[in-house]
Amino acid sequence: MSMLPSTTDDQVAQFQAEYQAAFQSGSQDELEAAKCRLIWALVHNTARSNQQRGLELAQAALDNDQRSQDQDRELRYYQSVAMFLLGRCLDARRTLTTLLQAYPDFRQAESLKQEVDDRVVRDGLFGLGVAGAVAAVALGVIFGAGKRRLAVAGVLAAAASGVAFGTSMWLWCDWYGNEGAWVDPFIEHRGGGRSAFGVLPWGGCGLTNGDGTVLWPKDQVTAYATGNPDFPGACGRCYEVKCSPGPVLGWEDKPVNFREAYFPFWWYANVTDDRGRGFPGNAGEEQAVLDVKCWGDQKSVVVKVIDICPCWYEPQNMDPYFQYGCCYKQQKHPKAGQLNMDLSFWAFEQLAHPEYGIMMVDFRPVDCESKRPIQFDPGFISDTIFGDFPGVGWTWFAYNWQPMNKYAVVDAGKGLKGGAASCAELQADGGMTWACRQCGSKEGFQPFAGADSVTFWMRDQGSPGKVPPVRLQLGNPDIKKHCNAKLDLSSRTPESRTADGWLQFTIPMADFDCPEPAQMNQLLWEAAPGTSSGFGMCLDEVAINMPGAAAAAAPAAAGPPASG
Repeated sequence: MSMLPSTTDDQVAQFQAEYQAAFQSGSQDELEAAKCRLIWALVHNTARSNQQRGLELAQAALDNDQRSQDQDRELRYYQSVAMFLLGRCLDARRTLTTLLQAYPDFRQAESLKQEVDDRVVRDGLFGLGVAGAVAAVALGVIFGAGKRRLAVAGVLAAAASGVAFGTSMWLWCDWYGNEGAWVDPFIEHRGGGRSAFGVLPWGGCGLTNGDGTVLWPKDQVTAYATGNPDFPGACGRCYEVKCSPGPVLGWEDKPVNFREAYFPFWWYANVTDDRGRGFPGNAGEEQAVLDVKCWGDQKSVVVKVIDICPCWYEPQNMDPYFQYGCCYKQQKHPKAGQLNMDLSFWAFEQLAHPEYGIMMVDFRPVDCESKRPIQFDPGFISDTIFGDFPGVGWTWFAYNWQPMNKYAVVDAGKGLKGGAASCAELQADGGMTWACRQCGSKEGFQPFAGADSVTFWMRDQGSPGKVPPVRLQLGNPDIKKHCNAKLDLSSRTPESRTADGWLQFTIPMADFDCPEPAQMNQLLWEAAPGTSSGFGMCLDEVAINMPGAAAAAAPAAAGPPASG
């Protein structure tokens, strides 16, 4: 139960009458005082319509530059009360954080912030998540099983999935990937040319075809930080994000000094976004705070992870360095301390103007097709590694391919029954791999734990019906461990064949001779020793089979591109 006082409808009517009287014949000071009393009565009333009206009046009053310091403090507090009672706990917490930085001895605000934090933990553990899980059990489908970790007051608190926007899950994000004319006015100030603003293809998830085609629309993709607790297996996962207005936060939820940490696009030019909208301004300019104004429609977008944002970055031909914004709490730095994703420029501009460069967002992991919330930590990883599209959690890379980038993670029309396959024209020492990045070491992120077998279809493009000259290995290059056996597929009998030359293999896990199979995260098809010439190979319907589970059983999240 909230410890906040509650006003009656009679009190609201009384203060409304006083405000109207002051408006008609009172002084400016009397009017402002009456307005504050009315806002107090509205936000503390039990009717949501009154709470919303009080919030709107408080926000309008805060735009008045003539308010006194005491009025500023009280109005910001009333704003927080309304947000909290309306269920916008994240917004309330941010407002209270900045309020307490300005007025550190404000005891009412301290008490309310504690109540907000308690609500976050309570709702995460016993509210929406459990209710959703109970409903899911009734339907026979679990979307919220397991645990997740939520950032609350600088700690990670266990909670069930399905938490609604504005309660506890947030991160800060910037944008990348626009190499067009939009960035030209900023190049001379930032340096590095157009590519310095990020490149959308060739991301760290391997979800780009050899011709540079990204598999999902450019306004529906993102990079995800290696420091995030659910990063293992993040490639291909979907997240719903929504702009959260207010200051950009960093370490210990403190606003970050943008003059020291971020590039202030708006200082150099006011460039409209792709929809013709100009920069709305930075209300925190004088305090060196980046105060983001979201677009009014407050829409959310669903994005697919196709790239990574490494905490420790080792670019070619450059000295490695920390990207603190991607480190979460692995590094103590003003820009660290928050979960992070880098939205594509075109996803970012749907939520806020790209000249902000950074914004805070509410977010949650979702099923890529149904958009229903799923668990956060451990994050979802599909047992289907590939089936027309890469499964959630899986990255694909070919190496030592033939010149002219003759490879495609999704090669349309080359798969079983005219579907898609992963194909590459390889040199005599080439190969291809499916891997779950940073999986295997952390419980809950171990795709091969308890597995019974691995199933896949393969096809030699030059000699259909012949087993390609490869051997299969299971390992984990992250920790430099591999199973003992390297399986020569040419010595094994296919389980099934098709008339057009596809061969199916099912490999029992025991055949890999693996002391610690749960720690493995990569399947590698590599050219067998003695291979003398290049060859073309395709893979399709690659899956991990659990005991008693059908190989084809794949969650919807492994399907085609997300649509916002």
